[in-house]
Amino acid sequence: MVKFNILAGGNIAFIVSYLFDSVDKTLTLIRKNPSGQNTSWIERSVINPSILYAVNEVEAGVIQSFTIFNNGTLSDAIASTSSGGNGPAHVFASPCGEVASMNYAGGTGAIVNTTNNGSDFGGSTFITFPPIGSSGLAHPHETLQLGNEFLVPDLGGDTIWRLVPNADGIFSIGGEIKQPTGSGPRHAAIHRDILVTLHELSSTITSQRIPPLGQNSSGLISNLSIVPLDQAAMAGASFAAAEVLIPSPNLVFNSTLVYASNRNTGTIIDTRGDSIAVLCLSPDGTLQMINQFFTGLNQVRGMQFGGPDNRYLVASGVVGDGGVVVFERVGKGDQFVEVSRNRDIPNLTSFVWVCV
Repeated sequence: MVKFNILAGGNIAFIVSYLFDSVDKTLTLIRKNPSGQNTSWIERSVINPSILYAVNEVEAGVIQSFTIFNNGTLSDAIASTSSGGNGPAHVFASPCGEVASMNYAGGTGAIVNTTNNGSDFGGSTFITFPPIGSSGLAHPHETLQLGNEFLVPDLGGDTIWRLVPNADGIFSIGGEIKQPTGSGPRHAAIHRDILVTLHELSSTITSQRIPPLGQNSSGLISNLSIVPLDQAAMAGASFAAAEVLIPSPNLVFNSTLVYASNRNTGTIIDTRGDSIAVLCLSPDGTLQMINQFFTGLNQVRGMQFGGPDNRYLVASGVVGDGGVVVFERVGKGDQFVEVSRNRDIPNLTSFVWVCV
C-alpha cells in the first residue's frame, strides 16, 4: 500500500483530509470537513474504524462523531455530547467502546458510553478532579488505558489519576501515581509495565514501573531533559514539552524507541525549528537520549506514526508557517528524512492515519 489518507484537527472550524502518496512523495489537501470551532483533537474508534471522534476545545466543550468515507473525507457530525466542562484538549476511544475526554481548563472529564456501533453517544460519567499540587488547580490533559483503568495525567496536580470502574462500569478516581513537584505531567505512554511520562512545565521525560493500585508512587527510573543542549542555553527560549509516542517494535525497527516533541514558546526561535527527541527505552525502564531531530516546525503539539511498520511520522506546529510534514524513519528508527510538506494550512494539532 502506497497511498494513505491523513485526517488532521486544529484550532480551526474544520477537520482536514489529506492524501499522502509515499511513492510520488506528495501530500495533497483533499477537503476541509466542517466540524465546529477548535476541533483540536481527533481519534479513530477502536470498535468501528469507520467512525472518527473529535472534541471542540471551547468553554462548553463538545465531543462529536463522524463517519469516515472511503475517499478519506468525513460526513457531517452524526452525534454530539457534552465533554462536561471547559476546554477538552484530548479525546480517547477505548476498545470497550467508551469515549473519554478531559477538560484541561475546567478540571473535569467525561467518560461516555457509545451506541450504534460507536456512532452515537449514550450515558456519561462526569468526573471532577481535586485541585492539588503546586498550582492549586487541576488540569487533566489526556486519557490512556491500563487494563480496565483509565490513566489521566494532571498537569496542574503533578499526578496521574487512576480512574477505576465499579461493577456497573461507572468510573471514579481510585488512586493516583504522584509525579515530581512542579513538573506538569501532560501526556504519557505505556510499554509493558513501564509508564513513560512527558512533563510540560519542566520539559522532562520520566520512566517508572506502574505501581499496584493503592500505591501512589513507585520511584523514578529515569528523569531526563528533552531540550537540546544548544537550545537550552539560548537566551529568550522557553520550552514546554507536548507529545510522547512509543510505536510498537517491529521487524524493521526492532528497538523500543520513545519520541517526544519539544515546543519553544519563547521569544527567540531557532531557524531549524523545534526538535523531536528520540530516546531508547531499555527493558529495565531506563531511558537514554540518542538523537534530537529538528523538524522545521514551531511548537509541535501533536504528531502520529502511520504506514507500513509505522515508517512515517506526520506532524505540524501550532505557530509559524511550517505546514504539515510527513517524515520517514530511517536507520534504526532514530533518524528521519522529510518526505513531503504541505503548507495549505500552516498549523494543525492532531492526526489520524487512514488506509486508502
